[in-house]
Amino acid sequence: MAGKTITFEPGQHLFNEGEPATCLYILKSGSVEIQKRRITGHITLGHASSGEVIGEVAFFDKLPRSASAIAVSDVAAIQVTYEDLEKLFSQVPDYL
Repeated sequence: MAGKTITFEPGQHLFNEGEPATCLYILKSGSVEIQKRRITGHITLGHASSGEVIGEVAFFDKLPRSASAIAVSDVAAIQVTYEDLEKLFSQVPDYL
């Protein structure tokens, strides 16, 4: 599997709204809250947990993050970068 496992403690940010998207995360365990900034603080957009992928939209669109992801519990996640994907793609036979 491409990528490396990274751990986060409750309250740690996996990524922040507005940052460049340099990776996506596949959650192995734990729970993450997805938040969007507002003038008066933030709003929770949703939660993600084990088996889910987060950060993929900005990663593939190559746009800044549209929201932040914060660990709600201890989290283990596989971090997949562009380099990781290039390694995988280079192993796929060219069928054309």
